[in-house]
Amino acid sequence: MAIETICSPDAIQIIQNVVYPLTAISAVVTAVIIGISYMIGNVLSSTRLVVWSKTEIFQLFISLAAVGIVLFGIDTFCLINMSSIYDLFDVGATGVPPGLNVYSAAEAYLVESGVWTHDLMLSARYHLGAYSLMQMFGRNYCEGDPAYAWLFCLFGAVLPSVTGGSGASSITTAPDAGYGLMTSVLGAAFNAITLSYLSVLNYIFVLRYVFSGFVLFFLPLGIFLRALPYVRTLGSLLMSVAISFLMIYPLVLAIFYIDFHAARVLAPIDSPAFQYSDQDISDKVHAGYLFNIAQESLDWVVFDQAGGDQSTEIIRLSGNAFLLGVFIPSLALLSAAAAVGYINRFLGQEIDLSRIMQLM
Repeated sequence: MAIETICSPDAIQIIQNVVYPLTAISAVVTAVIIGISYMIGNVLSSTRLVVWSKTEIFQLFISLAAVGIVLFGIDTFCLINMSSIYDLFDVGATGVPPGLNVYSAAEAYLVESGVWTHDLMLSARYHLGAYSLMQMFGRNYCEGDPAYAWLFCLFGAVLPSVTGGSGASSITTAPDAGYGLMTSVLGAAFNAITLSYLSVLNYIFVLRYVFSGFVLFFLPLGIFLRALPYVRTLGSLLMSVAISFLMIYPLVLAIFYIDFHAARVLAPIDSPAFQYSDQDISDKVHAGYLFNIAQESLDWVVFDQAGGDQSTEIIRLSGNAFLLGVFIPSLALLSAAAAVGYINRFLGQEIDLSRIMQLM
């Protein structure tokens, strides 16, 4: 069963119908195994078996406590009103949806970052197309005897005038060739924005899997294996991964959602750089502008919005796009991955964090 969010009724039903019974069954089975092992150890006077049984009783209580912490944490994150918290930072008036909890705020951060980066990418693409168009645009000047210059310039020749005057010459200029100096810089910014956009899409998928797969698979399986005596190591690892990504990963994203809206520092959504995101440069070509140009530059045609060329603003915002789409989500992912080792120590088994990073 696919769930939209971890706080949805479907997710709550899965936790009640799957996690709770699985935890109870694993606890009973483990208690029976430990009891039998303890009795056998006393009968055979095996000190090791008796000590092992007592250790496993302690580990069983740790497993049950971990289950309670995870479920309590999920319920708490679903009940926290992040919109009220954002109001403390004067962010509520900048477009934050009401009634957000931690999980929905984390998803809102990635979704809004993806929309913002996508619009900036379209505007950068428009500017690159405009630069390519303007670099190809040239003007021809014909100098000489006005009566015959047009004839000589038409054939590209320089000949003496039939009237005995000076000849005619044709000169071709490219008034917008200087835009080629900005093409490479804007192209690098466009690549950075595209990378940020693809990164946001990737992290949205990771978050959606956290909302479903970690509840449906990692958490129940980890709880079951953690409660069994002989596979506690694997169960501890799965539970640590589930706890870290269910708690740390969405919490970091929800916190940085404040910076997305506060004072428009990271994401000035009202920037003029976005005014070309809904336009296509090919429309300027097919509209017949190239055949009716009276000026010496195409600026007035392709950059006809208020503010004109916004390439420098797009280049500046490409750094913001990298922060929104790559750095902050990666920071959240690394925070969750680092927390796996610390949580796993509490659950009773040390792991190699470098191997976890290699899996990612």
